[in-house]
Amino acid sequence: MYMHVDEITFMIIGGITYTKAGFMSYVTLHTRLGDYKLRTFNMRSAANFVDYIETKCLQQSFPLGDKYDNVT
Repeated sequence: MYMHVDEITFMIIGGITYTKAGFMSYVTLHTRLGDYKLRTFNMRSAANFVDYIETKCLQQSFPLGDKYDNVT
């Protein structure tokens, strides 16, 4: 048995795909470095992961900082 670990920042994620097939869920992260396909039996955790990644990627694309605090 082995484990391969890559560190991926939110800035390089270009898209995400969520697929259900029978009892399994697949999450594919589309990055500049290639596609990373994750497989799990826990569909709810996979859906939560997709929501989290989408939220973080949107925060990276449209950062809200002090410059927007005074806009009315």
